[in-house]
Order: sequence, then structure tokens, then C-alpha cells
Amino acid sequence: MKDITNIRKRYEKIFAKKYCNIDNISLCKKQTCTCSKAAEVYAYIESVIPEEFHKCTINDFNGKNKNNERILDIDIAIAIKKQIIRYCWDIKLEDFDIISKDIYKLEKKAILYKRRENGNNVIIYGLSNVLGRSLIASIIMKEVIKQRLRPGNYIETYDWVEFSILKENIINDNEDAANSRSSDWLVVDNIDETIFATDKQSSFVVSKIDPFFGYRFKNKMPTIFIFRFDIRKSYFIQRIEKLLGFSVLNILKSNRTFNIPLSEK
Repeated sequence: MKDITNIRKRYEKIFAKKYCNIDNISLCKKQTCTCSKAAEVYAYIESVIPEEFHKCTINDFNGKNKNNERILDIDIAIAIKKQIIRYCWDIKLEDFDIISKDIYKLEKKAILYKRRENGNNVIIYGLSNVLGRSLIASIIMKEVIKQRLRPGNYIETYDWVEFSILKENIINDNEDAANSRSSDWLVVDNIDETIFATDKQSSFVVSKIDPFFGYRFKNKMPTIFIFRFDIRKSYFIQRIEKLLGFSVLNILKSNRTFNIPLSEK
């Protein structure tokens, strides 16, 4: 996981000045000062989640783009929001709309520690011209990181990596691959149709990446997969094991996995 030391120090100065009116957090005399823990959470959010999504919350997901143009049908957008809420809080949309007005009540409803214990993976998929996939993953990961504020010094590790980079890291068996493999939470972004290479290339790649995802699945380490195409396409379903390996096939078929499609079947 990335070193957040410098980022955390920057946030500590900001929060110490803003909430405690001091220049250095070490000077705080409050017995229950939360500036340090909040700084840690913000530092992880900044280091893990893509920059354009740092400030995004579930309220930013409405099926529209930055120009307020609708890119998803309302029914699909609502269905996606329900899945996000179910994964993070396991409550109904109408209850969420009420509880979310009180941030402290909402935080108490979070069940992401159970998702970690159960190894609940997420697959997000849709056509390459549909926006919102990484936003959805960011919303979930931001809530995951916020669990560090829970009583008991909640500690987990996180990683977010492009699929093309992850493949190279695994093939080269480097430190980054090891960090991704052992992260409590992992987002694998931008899985596109370039995985459909020649049979020889596919066999080699699968032989390398299958043990990686097999380890994570066996040890119940949640992975959020972001596909840039609809994985329900017939050619993908027929060749999924050959293209991505038996472990990914198990993950996609598992009842521990949450499906979030960005289009109707």
C-alpha cells in the first residue's frame, strides 16, 4: 500500500488549524481529538481513489454526466444506487434517504466490515461508452476507507490498479503485484476487450493471473472488478475461463459477488 505519511501530515495541519485552532496537532489538549484519525482517512482516500472522485459520494450518482446530461435510464440508475446501498449499508433506498440526513446514524449502519469478513466481491460492467463505472467503485471504496473511524482502531489495506498494469506486475512477479495480492480491498479498473488476444497469449496470461485471484477468493479478500464492456455478452460467457481463468470464473459465479450492470441485459 502507498505511503501516506506526507499526505497525512498535510491534512493534520489543516484539521488542527480548522477544528482545534492550533498549528500542530501534537499541541492539542483535547482528550478525544479526532483530527489525526480523520487526517489518516483523508490521506488514504487521496492516495487510493482517482483524483476526480476524491469528493464524490453516493449522492453524486444520478445517471448523469458532468454536463448534467442523462447517460443512464432513471430505472437503471436507481437499481445501481440500490445495489451500492445494499453493499455498504444493507438498507432499503427509502430508509437510506431518511438515515443519510444524519451522517452519524448512517455510519453506524455501515456493514463493510461484514463484506470484508464474507469476502463479498463486486463486479461493475457496461459498454465502453457508458460513464460511471469508476465512480461507483470510488463511492464504495471511500466508504470502505471511512471504516477506519470505527471504534477499535479499524485497520485495513487498499489498492487500486489498472488491469493492464496488474497483468504486467503479476507476470514480472514484482513488489507491486505482491501488495495488490495481499490488500484487504482491491479495485481492478479498466478491464477491456483487449484481453481477447491469441489463444497462446491468453493461456500464458491466465496461467499467471489465475493463482493471484484464486488466492484472494480463497482468503475472502474483496475485489471490485470494473469491466468496460457487458460481461453478459455470449462470446464472453462462453470463453470466460479461457480468457480470465477459473478463479475469476468462480468469482463471477459466486453468490458472494454483487453484480452492478450499467445497462439492461
